[in-house]
Amino acid sequence: MKPWPLLIASTLLAGAPPPPNAQTKEDVHCLLAAASLTESKDEKIKQVGAAGALYYLGRLDGRTPDLDIEAVVAAEADAVARAEQGPLLKKCGDTLQRRGDYLVSAGKALEKRGK
Repeated sequence: MKPWPLLIASTLLAGAPPPPNAQTKEDVHCLLAAASLTESKDEKIKQVGAAGALYYLGRLDGRTPDLDIEAVVAAEADAVARAEQGPLLKKCGDTLQRRGDYLVSAGKALEKRGK
C-alpha cells in the first residue's frame, strides 16, 4: 500500500473540527430559540431574545472559539424547528435566569467589599 493516501487523509482529518459535543448542541438550540424571540412584536420579548442569543453565542465562543457556528446552526436548525418551543425556551431561560441572578449576587457582594 502506498503511504501517501493515508498521509493525505490524516492531514485532512487533522484540519477538520471535531463534531460538536452535547453541551455545544444544547447551547446552539438555545441560541436559535432565543433568536426566534427577536421576531416578536412585543419589544420586551425582542430584548429578552436578543440578550439570550448573545448570552448563548458567548457561551459557544468561550467554550470553542474556532467553532464553525454557521455550520453547527445549519446542522441543528431542523432539530430546533421540530422541537416543542415552550419546554426549550423554559430550559434555556432558566439557565439564563440563574446566571443573571448570580451576576446580580456577585455585584452586590463586590459592592459590600467596596470594589
